[in-house]
Amino acid sequence: MGKGIDTDLDCSHFAHQIAEGYEFVGRYYRMPPPYSRYPTLTRAEAHALSAAGLSIVSIWEFISGSRGRIESLNYQAGSAEGKRAYMQALAIPQPSGTPIYFAVDEGYDPANREYGGPIDDYFQGVNDAFAGCAGGNPPAYAVGVYGPGAVCEFLKAKGRTQYSWLANASRWPGYGFADWQIKQGFGDKALPIDNDTDECRDNAGLWQM
Repeated sequence: MGKGIDTDLDCSHFAHQIAEGYEFVGRYYRMPPPYSRYPTLTRAEAHALSAAGLSIVSIWEFISGSRGRIESLNYQAGSAEGKRAYMQALAIPQPSGTPIYFAVDEGYDPANREYGGPIDDYFQGVNDAFAGCAGGNPPAYAVGVYGPGAVCEFLKAKGRTQYSWLANASRWPGYGFADWQIKQGFGDKALPIDNDTDECRDNAGLWQM
């Protein structure tokens, strides 16, 4: 198992401090303001983290800023956001063969068709966008999901995702989901930035510059 953190904030100036206790950092691709008030992962930050010996895991934040609420999940959003995430990863450049995790940051149970349908449509859009960006070649990146265990299991069974990041939300459906690559924990208050801790397995899709 590897130990890491995820955070909304630029870690460039804290990379060596983080590396004293952790092996990887989860950082976001996202839209610029006004869609998000937090910084996106940049090439400079990826270099700083890698130079400190840290690996990176990539996450996409929804354009709407609604943190994955059901009204934001549809095929068109998945297609648009999948393309943006893919192009931001290429610009870093994130190494080929690694995943981008897309967050479903609410406690939805996809067994309810009101939720399962939009979630499935969104991730179909992401997959189609990745295929379109690849121009007939295999996509450079794999698709992952961060969220409730029930969503992770649902999307894996559908073939929409290859990677799962289990959210630290024990009241969300499927919290006992065991087939995760990353599992989120509680924050480390000793670090100078807001964060959640994580543990990962060897097949989590971490990368360095």
